[in-house]
Amino acid sequence: MDWGKFIKRFIINLLVAMLVGTLVVGVIGLLLAGKQGLINGAYWGLLFGAMSGLSIGVLFALQPSYWEDFAGRFAGWWVKHKEPAEDEDPERELGKK
Repeated sequence: MDWGKFIKRFIINLLVAMLVGTLVVGVIGLLLAGKQGLINGAYWGLLFGAMSGLSIGVLFALQPSYWEDFAGRFAGWWVKHKEPAEDEDPERELGKK
């Protein structure tokens, strides 16, 4: 994992989420309560944006390469355990008689 690239993406996503949260909740506060609503909405937007940005960052921490490897191992286990044995196939039993 390239930690520099990960930290860069993490910080960019955190800042974008905080900016979007601030704008959306701030505009709603402005429409509902004027200037004081804009200020309070901006603070709440920063909080909500930080929480959503951190959760998006956690999702980036779980790299797809790990999950692809896990899926491959599970699929191999599933195929190994779910293939019918040669003796259990009734059509093969009929062909032998």
